[in-house]
Amino acid sequence: MDYAWLKGKLSVCDVNALLADYDCFPDDAALRRLERTLRQAAHIVSRDLDQLAGQLLGRLLDDPAPEIEFASAGQAGSTSALPAADVGQPA
Repeated sequence: MDYAWLKGKLSVCDVNALLADYDCFPDDAALRRLERTLRQAAHIVSRDLDQLAGQLLGRLLDDPAPEIEFASAGQAGSTSALPAADVGQPA
């Protein structure tokens, strides 16, 4: 699942409809982690979709499941579950 898909889905339906999709994958640990994160951020994202990237990065950056990839900044064509982020050391 990629970030563009998540944001696109949320632009046409509410957070609860997106969360219901995760019921189709009860044994996928990475998707369950992403579902829990979306549940935690639902009250924020439902009011302001532009907060999705920050909520996902803020909640998953320090403790991501190995299967949830963080796209590198500038990585074209990434199918990451999260938006591109520069996770390197500050200059």
